[in-house]
Amino acid sequence: MTFDRNALPKIDFFKKDLYLYFIYLLFFLLVLSPTYIFSYALSDDWILIQAIYNNLTTSIIDWDVKSGRPLYGLFKVIITTSLNNLGDLRYTRFVSVLAIWILCCLFYKMISNRKILENKYQKILFPFILCLLPSFQVYASWAICSPYVLSILLSLLSYCCLIDSNGNTNICKFFISLILLCISFSIYQPAAMCFLFFVFFDNCVREKDFNLKNLITCAIVISISMLFSFFISKLVPQFLYDDLINRANLTSEFLKKTLWFFHQPLMNSIANYNINPSFFYKIISIIIVIIGLYSIYNKKHGGKKLLLTLLLAVSSYVPNLVVEESWAAYRSLVSLELIMTSVFIIGIFYISDKFKINHVTYPTIIILVMFFSFKNILKGFVIPQILEFRLLYNEIAKNVPQDFSGNLLFNVKNSENKTFSDISDNTLIGYDEFGQTSMIIPFATPGMAEEIKSERKMSYKYAGSITNTENIKCDENCIIIDVTKIIEQNKSLK
Repeated sequence: MTFDRNALPKIDFFKKDLYLYFIYLLFFLLVLSPTYIFSYALSDDWILIQAIYNNLTTSIIDWDVKSGRPLYGLFKVIITTSLNNLGDLRYTRFVSVLAIWILCCLFYKMISNRKILENKYQKILFPFILCLLPSFQVYASWAICSPYVLSILLSLLSYCCLIDSNGNTNICKFFISLILLCISFSIYQPAAMCFLFFVFFDNCVREKDFNLKNLITCAIVISISMLFSFFISKLVPQFLYDDLINRANLTSEFLKKTLWFFHQPLMNSIANYNINPSFFYKIISIIIVIIGLYSIYNKKHGGKKLLLTLLLAVSSYVPNLVVEESWAAYRSLVSLELIMTSVFIIGIFYISDKFKINHVTYPTIIILVMFFSFKNILKGFVIPQILEFRLLYNEIAKNVPQDFSGNLLFNVKNSENKTFSDISDNTLIGYDEFGQTSMIIPFATPGMAEEIKSERKMSYKYAGSITNTENIKCDENCIIIDVTKIIEQNKSLK
């Protein structure tokens, strides 16, 4: 029996891809390293800590079922049953980092297989820098948001399954794609809308004309998936709990919502990697985005591609536009942010090609994106959360005897937010993510109290938080920890 070497497939490109994937991994592990090196928790993370110490794993799923995210709730149950304390949250964040890396590799494969970008350096750069946007910084840094990356992965697989690299589809692919996208929506609706980002990238960034039939097919898949999401967020909670969350109610103030869209979500996404942008930065970003749109307009059938880009950008944010709640946090901004930042990067590449400075542009982009990402994570999540937990820890150690078995209360009246971070509360960008102070949040303080109690082997019982709307009395056998005092002490040290 003879062995024919020529019968084997050539693996040169596969090897090159493996090397590239390894480089991607090293870069992500470096930039996102604070998320898995340090021990910290933010806001809703403390709900997980409370659930771990009090065996509340099943009750935490209720809110997510009412929000139309049952699979996300299931992931939270898995997290709480797999972890033991605050330090273990780093493993959850590390899984999120790996998921972002996998998403980057699959996105690169999509760009490469479909020949969307001709320039080999741009082909490599695009997936990496997009996967370091502030939305992904939140997903990597905030343990409670770690499953959201899986939702984006499923939306990518859904699109690639629906429309293959040759532009073909069939009924079998349609149903598999639909199932994948419905699963994605049941994890996190805004992340599932990234399906439209992949539609944009495959049809508006490449040179060749798009297929109208395929676009209609994509529209049908996303529409059915959104109806499915509406069903599980409205009818299922009503049936199971006879209750609905107000923020899922549809809005009737369309003009107000439209103005809000331009003022906050759109501007936040245009600001790309700068979470605290100056007026000058916003103006420069808008100019570059306009240049990017002009570059798309210059492509084959550019007029149609430009209109499609604008349509997909607005459509990607529809779930947030049709509900009463107006909150443009980064975790819900991801699809719009991906589209607008892609246009921004296309604008930079257009300028770079015109002035023939690609040899300077490419490394500069990598360095700046990595720097901003690392800085945002460190100053927006890691440092402020470690600092405030340590100050609260010391305050309890100083004022609560080791053998005290009475009630412990937190006074969070009139407490200021973002006092442990350089990120200003005046910016449009901060919201409840970058720079958020956890100890002023009533639902976060139980977890913080339980963690400190466990670490110091104390005996107190957490009895609640005194807020501006709720005044819990402290009669006897009770100690109050004044959070405002801790915050004022920190401000005096700045």
